[in-house]
Formats: sequence, structure tokens, C-alpha cells
Amino acid sequence: MLNAGYLPALAPRRPRPRLMTSARRTRPRRGEELAASAGERAGVYGLLAAAFRSPPSAEGLARLGESRLGTALSVAGVDLSAAPAEARAKELALEYARLFVGAGARIAPYESAHAQGGGGDRGKETGEVQDFIEAAGVALAPGGAGVVDHFGVELEFMQELARRESVAWRMGDAAAAYGFLQIQRRFLGEHLGKWAFTFCDEVRGAARGPFYRELAALASAFLAAEVEEVPRRQNAAVRLGGVRGRLRIPDPRRGNGS
Repeated sequence: MLNAGYLPALAPRRPRPRLMTSARRTRPRRGEELAASAGERAGVYGLLAAAFRSPPSAEGLARLGESRLGTALSVAGVDLSAAPAEARAKELALEYARLFVGAGARIAPYESAHAQGGGGDRGKETGEVQDFIEAAGVALAPGGAGVVDHFGVELEFMQELARRESVAWRMGDAAAAYGFLQIQRRFLGEHLGKWAFTFCDEVRGAARGPFYRELAALASAFLAAEVEEVPRRQNAAVRLGGVRGRLRIPDPRRGNGS
């Protein structure tokens, strides 16, 4: 079972303080480090999104084994090379279907199914997530059953926001980075963070094999770190001088100022 000691394999590497006194020297360096760590965070979100959107193919397992997520799974006791790749992929496809697909699925991987203790309205929750994503200017393919409140899709949305944050840091635009972080913070607070931890606990309890059990544990640990990391990164944007006064951040639910 995963414990907190495995979190560094997935958690973003925080920049170390440097003994530099010149603001002209520290600001560009800090921005570069924030850009790099935002890119790393986007990469983790992307790996988790792909793993929960659909079962990995034989080629996908090979790529996963070479990634940071694959390393973390290995540390947690998941041997991705325990069987031939094709056989392993078929085994995981059956487990994925048992857990998440169809009327007999053990766990519904949708926010709407977990809203208000499981009594949410699929149309209401799905529509809210769709509006949020569209208002943020992001286009994503829907997940299973053709809806966007799928766990993998919501992770992919966070991946894209972190990627755009990284680009903003690289361009030296701390205000834009702050804006993308604010959207990340809202989405975690209003959507993904409201149900992800319960969902991951359910997966851990229902999984027969170690792959999805430990994948869910890693996802939960990473998202818990993100809940704390995003506000810290916003504070970094303020310290870098990119946010002065009360910055009006576009509200992705309405497409206007907040």
C-alpha cells in the first residue's frame, strides 16, 4: 500500500532557495523554476488522466514503465513487467471494465455520480463542468459515456491549465500564470477536489489487483499535494511583482470578471 514516503515520486519539485540578493537576478531564475515545475505537474496530470480515461495498451504500458508514474507504481509494488505486455494489457482491460464500465461497474468515474453523497443529477453536474471547461477556453474530448465530468477528463483539464501556466512563466508573465492558477484553484475547490478523494478511496477498496489500487492511491496523494501547492504558487506570483492590487481574474463559469 502506498504511504506518504512515495509522494516525492509524483509531487512537484519545489525550487530551492538561492543565496542571491539582486532582484534582477532572482526573478528570472524563479520564473524559470516555476515554469519547469508547472510543466512537471502537467506531465503528472497527463499520465494520471490517460490511465483513468481508458486501460493502457501494451505500448502504453511500455511508456508508463519509463515515466515518473511508472517509477512510483513500481515503488508501491506494481510490477508492470510481470507478464508479457499483451497479456498484461488484456488483464488490465478486464479490471478497468469491471471497475468503471457499464451497468455492472463497481464505481462510476463521474463527478455527477458522487455529488451530494451520490444523489447528484448527471445532467446538472455534467453541464456545470462542461460550462467551466468551455469558459476557460479549453476543448477536450469527452470521457466514457460521452460526458466531461469523467475523472480522467477533469485530470486532463488540470493538465492543460498547468501547461498554460508553465508557458506564462516562461514568457515572464506572472499575472497570466496567476490567472491560470486561480482557475486551477477554483476547479479543485468547486469540482475535482470535492469528489476525487472519495472516488480514489472507492477504487482502492474495489480493485482486485495492485495496478488500479496503487494508481488511485497515487492520484489521491498527488491531488492532496496540489490543494496546497496551487495557493503557494499564487503567492509566488504576487512576490514576483506580477500581481498588483486586486487582479480581476476571469471566472471560467461565467466568462467574465470575478
